[in-house]
Amino acid sequence: MLGLGIGEILLIAAVLLVVVGPEGLPQVFRTLGRIYGQLRRASDEMRRAFVLEADRQDAETRMEELAARRRRAEEVRKQAMEDAGSGTVAQAERLPVPPPPADEANYGLPDGVTLEEWAHMPASVRERMLRVDQASQETAPADEEPS
Repeated sequence: MLGLGIGEILLIAAVLLVVVGPEGLPQVFRTLGRIYGQLRRASDEMRRAFVLEADRQDAETRMEELAARRRRAEEVRKQAMEDAGSGTVAQAERLPVPPPPADEANYGLPDGVTLEEWAHMPASVRERMLRVDQASQETAPADEEPS
């Protein structure tokens, strides 16, 4: 504890017994016990304060790292969106839509789609709708019944 051997402890006990006397010895030990308890509580409190401060600083560091990661992720996402916006698919979808031939009754549009809706649809959706419409027309039964 304090680097005291058994001989030094016995010497201190003998001096204490002579100075204080046998009647005052219990009171001295109680006082020393209280002081020891107060010192122990103070050291525990100091240790807790250091641990809390270290944890707070660690949490701040982690929050800064997290914020930096979020900023980097946002930059990467924005760059990916810009790259996707300049890609061939996005360019094809922004091309003007040629008007359908005027000689057809419904202008060759799938059923239920107006010319204005067709003009504002992305190219990929228009192609998909045409394929579905063509497939449905191929599998539809003929209007004429054999007699």
